[in-house]
Amino acid sequence: MVSFGRVIGGPLLSGLMLLALPVWADDICEDHWLTRNAIFDRAGHCFGSPLGQAIFDNSDCTASLSLSKRDESSIAEIRAFERELGCKVDTSKTALSLSDLSVRLRLAAFPIRDIFESGCIGYLGETVPLFAGLTGSSAQVGAITRGDFVLSSHLSRQGADGRMWSYYTIWPNGNGTAAMKGAGWTPAPVFSTCRQVAG
Repeated sequence: MVSFGRVIGGPLLSGLMLLALPVWADDICEDHWLTRNAIFDRAGHCFGSPLGQAIFDNSDCTASLSLSKRDESSIAEIRAFERELGCKVDTSKTALSLSDLSVRLRLAAFPIRDIFESGCIGYLGETVPLFAGLTGSSAQVGAITRGDFVLSSHLSRQGADGRMWSYYTIWPNGNGTAAMKGAGWTPAPVFSTCRQVAG
């Protein structure tokens, strides 16, 4: 669970945000750890920690890494967040508690966790496909349908088409006890058609 008190600072604002959002929030430091290391994994990094070896496949790792400028920028941004939050993920464990882990490992573009969250409680629009990357030609990995609870807790990113894409996690019918329904990227303005917006 994210502790908004240490991120935002004001106890009143922190309390209001926690009351406004359901309890779907994942650990923000684990989220940053996953994205940072997913970028390294895709570049060929060899993991030595139990956690890295449990989450990523070392079979294709290499001694020399090659990161794109965008990846280098993303890594720097994530590390700045981790320093600000004082993140220290226990890499001796072998699992993460992220609800969207199975989707995240299939993404073409990795999301960077923001320190703020907002929720669309009861989506009212047409079905919105969710994609693995920042383009409609990437694999579809899910969909937002009428009545879903939609959580936004990651930074938007600009796609090659110039549009801003958002990464969302989805739960059916706003039911906090149900398993996560899906996750993925879309440029659609999802939060303009909600029964209620929180956060």
